[in-house]
Amino acid sequence: MARAALTRSQAIAAYKAAMAHFSNNDLDASAKALDALVKNAPSYGEAWHLRGVIDLKRGAFPVAQKHLTRAVALAPKSEIAINNLGTAYLQQGKLEKAGDCYRRAIGLKPDYAAAHNHLGNVLLLEDRLEDALGAYRRATLLKAENPENHNNLGTIYSKLERYEEAETSYRQAIGLKGFYPQAHNNLGNTLAQLGRFDEARNCFITAIAMNNKYGEPYQTLSYNYKFTSEDAIGKMLTSAEAKSETFPPSDRVYLNFALGKFYNDIKQYDDAFKNLNAGCDAKRKTLNFNIEQSEKKTVAIANAFPEGRWSKVQKSGHDSDLPIFIIGMPRSGTTLIEQILASHPTVHGAGELTTFSKIRADKEESWLPDLASPVEQNNLRERGRHYAEHLSALAPDAKHVTDKMPHNFRYAGLIHMMLPNAKIIHCVRNPVDTCLSCYQQHFAEGQAWSYDLSELGRYYVAYHRLMEHWRAVLPPGRILDVTYEQVVDDLESQAHRIIDHCGLDWDEACLSFHKNKRAVRTASQQQVREPIYNKSVGRWQPYEKHLGPLLEALAPILDDF
Repeated sequence: MARAALTRSQAIAAYKAAMAHFSNNDLDASAKALDALVKNAPSYGEAWHLRGVIDLKRGAFPVAQKHLTRAVALAPKSEIAINNLGTAYLQQGKLEKAGDCYRRAIGLKPDYAAAHNHLGNVLLLEDRLEDALGAYRRATLLKAENPENHNNLGTIYSKLERYEEAETSYRQAIGLKGFYPQAHNNLGNTLAQLGRFDEARNCFITAIAMNNKYGEPYQTLSYNYKFTSEDAIGKMLTSAEAKSETFPPSDRVYLNFALGKFYNDIKQYDDAFKNLNAGCDAKRKTLNFNIEQSEKKTVAIANAFPEGRWSKVQKSGHDSDLPIFIIGMPRSGTTLIEQILASHPTVHGAGELTTFSKIRADKEESWLPDLASPVEQNNLRERGRHYAEHLSALAPDAKHVTDKMPHNFRYAGLIHMMLPNAKIIHCVRNPVDTCLSCYQQHFAEGQAWSYDLSELGRYYVAYHRLMEHWRAVLPPGRILDVTYEQVVDDLESQAHRIIDHCGLDWDEACLSFHKNKRAVRTASQQQVREPIYNKSVGRWQPYEKHLGPLLEALAPILDDF
């Protein structure tokens, strides 16, 4: 016998009971009560909404999407339900649908600070940094007392390399909420990028003191600290190591990389590798990456750019000589070369830019423009002009601007065609040292190939063969190869080579690159603030017994070095 539908008063009473359980954080009891309620009062929109919120709290995002979709259908002008539906989409990586929800919520309530903040999160993930900045700014203006808004604003300022403004935002967040370990850690990162390492370390230690199972500050602290023994900071790390099984899995990964750095510094290489291997293995399991597909893409790029007329052109693209591309594998010395160049008074170091990959975003990486087509020729010029204008906006007074995105090595052919007057510098380092350095680094994003030794070696081989192809098909001297080991062995002569290649007059400041106060975002931010040293040459040798899969994968090319 079917149960009778609830009266309005009965439904309200049942909802209040479910809300009471929710307020007491008894999610199971609340969900059970709501399930019974929507079964007997299926048009009760608030019940569907609260059920979806419970799913969000539990991390059951597809189920939350289902329940919140029903809530929105019943209450299409509920900006809160629409905002929460956006969060269900966002947590599943459905960025376009999430953005649509947040914009819809803002349309219903223009002063809805949370929706502006969440829209900023979507735009940040879409790498639309200026748009994200606008969204975060509006959220902060609308709700200046919310520390999360200021923290997010600091994050986008940091991404845009506006570090002083990032520092201000993080300090405002901390001023509103002193017990805010994430903001302390973020402030530490910004201070480290500015070269203020002592202040940065204090921020990381404060974040750890607030939450000793928060993994990221352990890693950022270790990356910005030189261990010579098990000092106070080292003991803090080994104490955390003893309790690592109690860390949340993602935080344990950060701790593993921190311990890898600590044990490497004090030359306990077996312990270092044990932690690195654990961290890389756990990280790799979270990533969707296929090395075979990556290798095939690299081969496809080379096949698309055979030797021929395209590589002989001089005026196919935009004529700007503003850009200097610094390419190669990550951890191959690209930051060092950029720091040398950026110490020249006419050069601005812009760091790792995603701009070039964006200007060909609607084209395949293996796209070879048809030079016989006026449309394609114009396309090349316009894309080159767009890129050069973006760089010029970063530093209007600079004669040259560096872009040290390492993976632009995939686009060397397109760079030659779009910007025939741009300079290209290729950083080369011993492949085993390069790969081990990548394996030791927990990258902020991307580099999915770097967390498995065999995949890492195969990726390096594919990169190496593509660079051999570019040397073969591009005009002689188009790419300057700069070897890391030669730079640390004879800085002055190699710096002269680099400056000459870029058509610049020599300036002695290039030899004092470590005194350059420019902000540095990459993992090399501490190394490039020190005089040149050779301690990183041959760093793989103490780990040799652990590197079998890497050495086997690299075997086809090791004789080239």
